[in-house]
Amino acid sequence: MFGCWSRTIVTPDWLVPQLSEWSPIVGQRRWTVEDDQGDRKLLEAAQHLDRWLRAYTIAQDDFVNDALPDEFEAVVQALPEVIEYLQDHRREPRKGGPPDGRSRLCAIVCGGLWRCLYGEINPHSPRLWQACEAYWLACGNPPKVDKRGRYEDWLRYLLWAKETDDPDDPLITTQK
Repeated sequence: MFGCWSRTIVTPDWLVPQLSEWSPIVGQRRWTVEDDQGDRKLLEAAQHLDRWLRAYTIAQDDFVNDALPDEFEAVVQALPEVIEYLQDHRREPRKGGPPDGRSRLCAIVCGGLWRCLYGEINPHSPRLWQACEAYWLACGNPPKVDKRGRYEDWLRYLLWAKETDDPDDPLITTQK
């Protein structure tokens, strides 16, 4: 799957496992506005279920005098925590949609491997841009190349990757 790197750089034995480890995240589909709406609907549904289950519990106890299953009580007890979690982890909608962190992660992975091979991340290297694009495509993403066939969009992601790279605590290493 990652033979694309062999056309770009020398590929030692440890390289393909590193690429494989990160590919599910880099290749994950992009978060969309519909996902934000789905988060909102999920939270609303949990809040609705919480209100009605509590009402049902009261009605069952007061009017029917019939014991509810233990699982029912467990759900009623757990829902406030579920609602709090959903509220804390909901992505707020943004104009133009949420940012796509997969490009940054791709640059971190490729830049980190480049550092392992050549001693430092070189954001201005066209070969590194090609390696990023090859990995991006191998992970199932659409091309980032502009209409003229240039990979320069990778420059900004690689500049960020170099700025945040910590060789003393690397995300990408030759060891596993």
